[in-house]
Amino acid sequence: MLSNFKNKKNSSSLSTIKKSFQLRKETLGPTVEALGWTTQEGQYARFNVFTQMARLSGHSILDVGCGFADFLKFLNERKWTGDYSGIDLTPEMIDECNLRFPNASFYCDDFIKQYTTMKKMYDYTVCSGVISHKVPYQWLFFDRLVEGLFKVSKKGFAFNALSSFAPPHMMHKKSYHYYDPKAVEKRLKKITSNFRFKMNYLPHDFTVFVYK
Repeated sequence: MLSNFKNKKNSSSLSTIKKSFQLRKETLGPTVEALGWTTQEGQYARFNVFTQMARLSGHSILDVGCGFADFLKFLNERKWTGDYSGIDLTPEMIDECNLRFPNASFYCDDFIKQYTTMKKMYDYTVCSGVISHKVPYQWLFFDRLVEGLFKVSKKGFAFNALSSFAPPHMMHKKSYHYYDPKAVEKRLKKITSNFRFKMNYLPHDFTVFVYK
């Protein structure tokens, strides 16, 4: 199944996403806008929900699609202590992460390609914004990403997604996929029943907490 995701269409799509982030970084600098977020308030709203997954202090965290490691900045502002690692496709973003946070660990790689060989596990894994990028074989992308998050997490993981119930004027369907929460629930039940949804923090978004 994983090999099916690694076909030319998906590789081309991920390459296009990577190039778009490289261009944004070049033109906008290390900002939330370069990551595709409209405002820092919206980004922080999603981060705040992640902290409701569990008591994160004192634990190890892997941030998949870490961008500029803004989640680590968010945690540090709240006196979090623990072991943070981030992984992202875009070299320019990882370079910025290393400049900002020299004591954290960062990896420039494709998580979906690498999770099967990753030996280290993390107490909690988070993934913000990644799963809603539009790619060919959207649900296969979803399955592989969730499968990877499940594999590398000791205690649990959280991811957010754009909702199919978003107001139409907030949708950008050319670039993003909007998930029906019921369809996500059905998909998750294939691997576990131990999960819960967090809604109503933004009009076009939802978060899922999955526990082991």
